[in-house]
Amino acid sequence: MRRRDFIPAFGAAVAWPLALRAQQAGRISHVAVLAGGETAVDLSETSRLRQWRAWHDELRRLGYIEGRNLVIDKRSPEGDSRRIPELVRRIISAKPDVIFTPRQDATEAVRTATTTIPVVAIASEPVRLGYAASLARPGGNITGFAFDTGAEIFAKRLELLKEAVPGTSRVAQLALRHYWEGWNGNEVRKAAQRVGIGVTGAPLDAPVSEQTYRRAFATLLRDRADAVAIWPQSENILHGRLIAELAIQARLPTLCVLRENADAGGLMAYSVDLPDMFRRAAGYIDLILKGANPATLPFQQPTKFQLIVNLRTAKALGLALSDSLLTRADEVIE
Repeated sequence: MRRRDFIPAFGAAVAWPLALRAQQAGRISHVAVLAGGETAVDLSETSRLRQWRAWHDELRRLGYIEGRNLVIDKRSPEGDSRRIPELVRRIISAKPDVIFTPRQDATEAVRTATTTIPVVAIASEPVRLGYAASLARPGGNITGFAFDTGAEIFAKRLELLKEAVPGTSRVAQLALRHYWEGWNGNEVRKAAQRVGIGVTGAPLDAPVSEQTYRRAFATLLRDRADAVAIWPQSENILHGRLIAELAIQARLPTLCVLRENADAGGLMAYSVDLPDMFRRAAGYIDLILKGANPATLPFQQPTKFQLIVNLRTAKALGLALSDSLLTRADEVIE
C-alpha cells in the first residue's frame, strides 16, 4: 500500500528522568504503545519486524528522538492476551500524550479505559466496531487506519485460494481464539458461505508458543481441513517459518492475510503494505502531538491490496498454479 493508496510488560524505552536531563529545553512527548505477541526487542528500532522499523524510522524523520524529545512507553502481553487489561491500566496511569494500538484487542481494552487520551489504532472496520462514528469524522478519541475493507475482502481471499487450489472445500482459520470466536470469526464465516467454502477454527490459546501451533495443526488435521488461512496477528508473523514448515509437512496450502507470512513460506497472500501503514500511523501520532484532534482525523482505509505468490512453496506442495494467477500476481517469490 503506497501512500497515495490510502483515502511481559516493558516500561518506557527511556526513563522519564533520563529524558528530562537530556532535553533541557522544549517539550518531551510521551507516546505509549500496546502491542501483542512482540517482545521488547521486537518493538525497538532494530526490530526483526519490518513494520516496527518503519514506525521508528518515520518518527525519527519527523524529528522525534528517543531520549531527547521523545519517550516511548512500550508494553506488550508477549503473546498472552490475558495480560492486556493490566497493561492498559499501567499505560493510562502514566497519562501519555497519545497511545498507539496496532491490534484490535489492544484497542478494545484502551477504549473501555479512556475517552480522553488520543489513540491511533490499526483495526478492522472501525465504524462497525464502534471505534468511530464515521470514517471521515471519527468523533471521539480514536482514529487511525482500517486494516481491511470488511467481508468482501475476506471473500476475495477465499476466491483466490479456490483459484490456486481448485479442490479446496474446507479452510482452517489459524487465529487467536478470541478473534475466531468473536466478531471477526463471524465475518469470515459469512464470507466463506458466500464463496461456497466450509471453514473450521484452529484457535490459538494464550500464551502462544511453538507448542500452541503444533496443537493447532493437530486440530485442523483432525477436522480434515484441506487449506489453512493465516490471520494477521503478530504471533503469526513471529512464528511464520514454523507455520509454513508445519503446513508443508501436512501438505496443506496456506492463504495469508499478510505478505510477511508469504515471505516466510506461505503459499499466497492478498495483503496490505503493513510497514507503510505503520509509517502513516507515526504521521498521525505526529499530527496529534502537534495539536490535531483525533475526532477530526479520518480513519483511513486501504484501496490497494497486493497479491503475493510463493512459487517455491507451490512446488514443495506439488501445486501447478495457473498462468492466469501468476500473471495477475504483484510479486512471485521464486
